[in-house]
Amino acid sequence: MKKYLLIAGLAGCVALLLAAVGTASLGIAPELNLRLIERVICPQGQKLEYRELGQYTYTDAEGTHNRANISISCVSAEGIRSEGKGTSVISTLMGMYFLLCFVPLFLSAVLLRAWMSRRYHGRP
Repeated sequence: MKKYLLIAGLAGCVALLLAAVGTASLGIAPELNLRLIERVICPQGQKLEYRELGQYTYTDAEGTHNRANISISCVSAEGIRSEGKGTSVISTLMGMYFLLCFVPLFLSAVLLRAWMSRRYHGRP
């Protein structure tokens, strides 16, 4: 039982790192990521909309940076907008990418362990 917990822990750590990278891709390809989770975030009949509201500049110890203000909201066919979906979008993306990475990693590690146990020790 301890070996399966170790396998799950290692697979979970790797999957979490890969999920963070996948979630960071929201900044590069927002439309693709939002299409993946639109049905989970918005009620039926609404579309998830990503809008850049404008640019702003700030200066810190590392220099001057340009950033964009964004808005992620669900929009109904009538044009009614429900704002403030950013946190749920990021959480859902992180969870989706985590599961997409964890399940194959965990199952392949368990199958590899079973195959190696049989091959080298003659037992499961």
